[in-house]
Amino acid sequence: MVTLIHIVQWTSLFGFISSASIKLNNKTVHVDNLEDDTSRLTFENNNSSVVIEIPKDSKFILKDGSDHIIFSSKGKGSFTRNEAVHNCKKSAMCEPLISPTCLGTKLPYGFTTTSLVSDVSDQQEVQERLKRWQGLKYIPKCWAVIQSFLCALYMPKCEDNVVSVPSQEVCKLLSGPCRIVAQELSPEFNCQNGTKISSHSCKNEGRDLKFNSTGQCKPPLVSTEVVASFYPGVEGCGLQCSDPLYSKEEHESMQNTIFVLAITCALFIVLSVLTLAINWEATSMYFTSQVILYINICFFNTCIGWLLQFTPGIDKEDIVCQRDGTLRVPGPRFDLCTVTFVIIYWSVISGLVWFIILTYILHITLQEKTGEYMETERFKDDVLIEEYECYLGLFNLMHNILSSGLLTLMTLKSSSEEVMSPEVSLKVKSVYRRTLLFTILVTGLSLMSYHYLFYELSHSDLWKTSLRELIVCGFGVGQ
Repeated sequence: MVTLIHIVQWTSLFGFISSASIKLNNKTVHVDNLEDDTSRLTFENNNSSVVIEIPKDSKFILKDGSDHIIFSSKGKGSFTRNEAVHNCKKSAMCEPLISPTCLGTKLPYGFTTTSLVSDVSDQQEVQERLKRWQGLKYIPKCWAVIQSFLCALYMPKCEDNVVSVPSQEVCKLLSGPCRIVAQELSPEFNCQNGTKISSHSCKNEGRDLKFNSTGQCKPPLVSTEVVASFYPGVEGCGLQCSDPLYSKEEHESMQNTIFVLAITCALFIVLSVLTLAINWEATSMYFTSQVILYINICFFNTCIGWLLQFTPGIDKEDIVCQRDGTLRVPGPRFDLCTVTFVIIYWSVISGLVWFIILTYILHITLQEKTGEYMETERFKDDVLIEEYECYLGLFNLMHNILSSGLLTLMTLKSSSEEVMSPEVSLKVKSVYRRTLLFTILVTGLSLMSYHYLFYELSHSDLWKTSLRELIVCGFGVGQ
């Protein structure tokens, strides 16, 4: 009755003022534009109704109890109607809750509605949909913010046939941590959906709920707090250390292959050093023997670096993985990974540089019949500078010198057979065969490396896309 009196009072004012403000709660409002440009408001409350006619030149604003504009008029018969959703409220048919909990949390109210979502028709389907959305718990950062939004959307509080609408502000909070599954979410999660999401900063009824369910990462992702290790679109999770593109058996097979090859290489190096040591007094005067010794030492250190992961007391995961089980990322740390990298990388670089020096010495010795060690030292310095400027050029330079040395041996072998003694001829042929065999091996291994790099580069995008699809599919939230 009091409300009706207030309406009558406001009705009398419309004839005397040019603008007005009306605040009403939980009332049904109908708006009609009459033929003479007069606007008419009809307020319904239970079984009573009041009709207010507003002249065409009048200006007014009608607001609800939350001070949000419902209707407004600027005069001259112009009348703007805003849906109730913009008031953070929406008319709905309330129904008793079938389940008193949402995502394992007890709800502090007893009535709800399914009118905010279009993909369900009853509360039974709501429970099924919520069960499906629980796959988002495998995205921890997303799960932490979306639980309250899911409850506010699928099981909202409904009172007096009015339901609270989730705000756009809360909806946009999901765009960051939940972006990896953004395309998989239903239209209800579209923050620009004006019929489901309020554009105002409304109170989220589900924000006060306390959820005990925490998110967890699902393989091949593992939990991590290192931002640099986050898998794109999945905050709080990083890719596991072992490559998910290969099976456990393939990883073990590769590890065994590394062990066998490293041991074999180390044994051959030890044998080579022993042969040098046996005749060291006679050959130590030659610079080539010293270079060969340096090469063997460098590559033996490389073998140690590869075998470090098999050393008792050292776990392979400590070398190739971070402490949280994710892949290594660049960072200012000094650990087993750094030690292993230094041992392998610098040993390989040094060995290849000494190998280039050796082939150059053999080339000029066979070609000019003399060895100018001062020139060799100068060439070594130039090579070191060039190799540290561009590591990739090392292999081209090595191939050029190998080819040049091999051609020199072929020329010497064919042009000197008549003047060389049988012993010298056999020695030249032996060196020629070994150089030829070594050149073939180096060329073959280089071609294999180039083929692998080309294959990896041409398929890497496909592998990344497939892995991403596998991860998203594991969440189980697709349409």
